[in-house]
Amino acid sequence: MYATVNKIAHKYNIYPFLNNIIYFTKRTFVKETSYPIISIILFILVIILNSIQYSKNDEFLQSKITEKRYDDNKKLKNVYLSNFILYFYNVIGINAFLYNGLLHIFYLILAYILLSLIEMNIGHIPLIILLFIIILFNSAYMNGIVNSICENSYNINDLRTSPYCCGSAILFTSLGFVLYLIQHNIIQMNYYILMLFIIVLAWIGTILFDYYIVFTKDKYMEEDSKVCKSLNWHASLLIFGILCGVAMGN
Repeated sequence: MYATVNKIAHKYNIYPFLNNIIYFTKRTFVKETSYPIISIILFILVIILNSIQYSKNDEFLQSKITEKRYDDNKKLKNVYLSNFILYFYNVIGINAFLYNGLLHIFYLILAYILLSLIEMNIGHIPLIILLFIIILFNSAYMNGIVNSICENSYNINDLRTSPYCCGSAILFTSLGFVLYLIQHNIIQMNYYILMLFIIVLAWIGTILFDYYIVFTKDKYMEEDSKVCKSLNWHASLLIFGILCGVAMGN
């Protein structure tokens, strides 16, 4: 079996091709560190939190925080710093296992592989800064501005009804960032143009993914709102990731 595979590999010149991919990957991504410690820790944390939610079969973790936002007299507290954890939960996706669990396991694995590539390129501290920026962008733009424009809703980021699902903010931002890094480190012009074309296709594909899959589930969403949110939801995260790559990438 090994001899057959080896013969085919030599016949079609596969080994040099694989070596070129490995060389390009190292040259593109491994610049600040070879150990994506933050990404690994965060991935382990996400798996643990998702497992807790799955074992409870309920939105247990965020409920524990929202219940404590009220004092003994059932009045909403003026200051409650633990609300920040809800923003963090929302971005990393703590309910992925509750919705199509097996599919979202691969979803999370892909997200944190991409995040690891970014961490090796920019380093540990810049990655923490990037994650904080993602939280701000997700809460202010995605759940605030987009909803106010596309659904004429001013209920900005209602922490009680946030989906806390699957970590799409990290996945699509990281995807945009990684696509930019690949394109930025390509030397040959024909591959450079091809990568630009792939980035455009990824953006269009993200819009179609939202329109035909994500927002199709909402039977009460108007058509114009559906189009508007498809253009401004995960597609905006992809563009945001590219811009972050331009600003922070090596």
